Amino acid sequence: MVGNMISVINKIKIILIVILIISSVLVILNYHIQTETIPPLKDKIEYNNEVLESTNSQFKKYQTDVNSIKKRVHDKNDELKLLQSSDIYYLHNPTYSEVIDFIEIDKTNEKEYNDNSFICSDFARIVNNNADKYGIRCGYTHITLSGYFDHVCVVFDIIDKGLTFVEPQNDKIVNLRIGKHYWADCMPVQEGYYYPREFGWIIEGYDIYW
Repeated sequence: MVGNMISVINKIKIILIVILIISSVLVILNYHIQTETIPPLKDKIEYNNEVLESTNSQFKKYQTDVNSIKKRVHDKNDELKLLQSSDIYYLHNPTYSEVIDFIEIDKTNEKEYNDNSFICSDFARIVNNNADKYGIRCGYTHITLSGYFDHVCVVFDIIDKGLTFVEPQNDKIVNLRIGKHYWADCMPVQEGYYYPREFGWIIEGYDIYW
């Protein structure tokens, strides 16, 4: 009887030892699982925080860009309102007398021509800008010539005469005609003076830019 009890007790001890071992193993495994899971989770949280900070930073940059664009648009609107409140903005096709008055006031023709620094296009550009300031619409006329060079004059769409071309170097009204010599045939005849028929000045065509 005593021997049986000892045997039972030993078995119980063995079972308890096994349970203890199993519990220990389970505790150890659980610890390892937790230690392996926490770092990736922590890394993921840190990564998400970095992404959030980067997104916030990018958003602030975009917000700054949008504010800058809004300011530029606001400034341009102010400039537009200023232009619309002045006579310069409202250019109109002039009458013949307005063109004559403007030509007499404008002194671009008194400038000196220079092959290297001040040519026909410069005369036309200045007259065009001055006409804008005067409030009248003036065009830039590019003339294709038969020579190795082209020429530029200005044009007005005169309400009582139609397109009227003006040579800005001498303020003369030009009767622009394709196939004719620009100086000898298209300039008004002046008593006692004739323009020489220099080579390359036959008009082959022209384009108007308003």
